[in-house]
Amino acid sequence: MSLTEILMIAVFAQVALTFGVLVKVGTSRVAALKAGEVSLGDVALSAEAWNNNIKKVSNNFNNQFQLPLLLYAGAAFFIMLDKVDFQAIVLAWAFVITRYIHSFIHIRSNRVGRRFKTYATGVFILMAFWLWLALRLYLTG
Repeated sequence: MSLTEILMIAVFAQVALTFGVLVKVGTSRVAALKAGEVSLGDVALSAEAWNNNIKKVSNNFNNQFQLPLLLYAGAAFFIMLDKVDFQAIVLAWAFVITRYIHSFIHIRSNRVGRRFKTYATGVFILMAFWLWLALRLYLTG
């Protein structure tokens, strides 16, 4: 398996997390509607009527379109510029792992302190990912 393929598995893992959270949002909302907790009219124009558990999952789904976009873009640049290496793969996978942990905390206990530490760790890893790309591009030509 090539380094590019291994990097892409990390990207696919992040995409899988996004789809997994989307399924959780959908099933949670359908269950709440079937249980009569809310009506379609209650949620047609605002998400405020959903219970807090559904709001947590929905917020987590929205989070998947923030920092992970920088992973996708960075991975695309690594591949297009033919700069994929072991360090890029480790950083990509480390970031994806923090996203899974972050989602687990967010959807389950939602302990903000733990969630923030995981988020911040992911931010620093993603910054290192981009710094590594810049170094690979400008120092190795």
